Amino acid sequence: MLHQGEDIERGASGSTAGQDGVEEALAKAAALITFAARNHQYHRDGAERLPTPHARRHAARLLVSTTTTSLRCTAPPPGAEFAELVDLVAALPGRGVRVELLCTVKHLAEPVRGTLLSTMDNGVAVRVRASARPSPHLLIADGADAVLASGTEAVLVRAPAVLAGLSAFFASTWAEATDLGEHARLSDRSLGALGARVLCALVAGHTDDAAARELSMSVRTYRRHVADIMRELDVTSRFAAGARAAALGLFPTERCAP
Repeated sequence: MLHQGEDIERGASGSTAGQDGVEEALAKAAALITFAARNHQYHRDGAERLPTPHARRHAARLLVSTTTTSLRCTAPPPGAEFAELVDLVAALPGRGVRVELLCTVKHLAEPVRGTLLSTMDNGVAVRVRASARPSPHLLIADGADAVLASGTEAVLVRAPAVLAGLSAFFASTWAEATDLGEHARLSDRSLGALGARVLCALVAGHTDDAAARELSMSVRTYRRHVADIMRELDVTSRFAAGARAAALGLFPTERCAP
């Protein structure tokens, strides 16, 4: 049994830079969720379980509405919770709050992408980036409070060491992500499921015949899709298309799984 977060805090000490630090932050976050799920009351280590979706959304609304200087968040999947988050974030720039909103390829198709771009237009204080790396839903307000959700479990975090680990995880993911403006000229041809499959075939090095057969289309149709995607990505070679698509997070590993 965990005692006053000792196992969690042990994971927070000796954090290293780079991938090791990211993996440590994620492991510590998972340990925190497990710890809070097993202990239903508020604890001195600063982990409070949020047992229902309503409790999680209420805590998220409270954090966002009371933020005074900065808000760093990874977006939940497109849907009602995400729409509510965007509405709350859109009201923050006028208050001088710096906002960093990290989304994934799932948020890039219309109409969600248009909503994000409109949010960016509300003020320079809002920055939106897209990452190829799947992340748990995370809100960090003023570096002092956080809501972390994974699956059906969620916790409210105030422990400084855990917050430091979550902030390091967010910073690492943010640094690798691309500005949403880079995706503005892309259509669902590149962002949709078929575009991802075409890109995966390119990266895998399949011949046109093999790729067309795998995708159940004619070679001519496959080549047209490739040409359209290359034009949208503003590249002149198939190799460059794969590299550019990877940089933009258009085909995370799980999307290329057989």
